[in-house]
Amino acid sequence: MELDRSASCQHLAWVKVNGVAAEQLILLIRQKRARTRSVLVRARRVIRERQHLPTRSFRAQS
Repeated sequence: MELDRSASCQHLAWVKVNGVAAEQLILLIRQKRARTRSVLVRARRVIRERQHLPTRSFRAQS
């Protein structure tokens, strides 16, 4: 959680430097949250699928 907090603080500083409106920042954060959630779900599904496969086919896929 501490890593997330520092990352968001850095993001806020970066936004201030670039003069992006607060509303756009909120939208960005919402989009990022939605994206990370879907990415995590996808990753979990892939991990589940690959646990059933032998290592050779796993290496071939990546």
